Amino acid sequence: MRAKRRRAQAVYLSRLDPEVKAARIAASNLRRDAKFEAAETGRPLADVLAAWGVAAPSRPALPNP
Repeated sequence: MRAKRRRAQAVYLSRLDPEVKAARIAASNLRRDAKFEAAETGRPLADVLAAWGVAAPSRPALPNP
């Protein structure tokens, strides 16, 4: 099952426009760098992204226990 999913993903990625692929990689690298900076400075990830001028990903808030 996993091998079939990996093959399907490889086919999908091979058919993607190179510009779209590059934009996805750039966004991934930006999120990785922002997470690293947030951990290093102790600031929330959303604050780091806002300071960099990037919209934070919208996720539903988790309820407080």
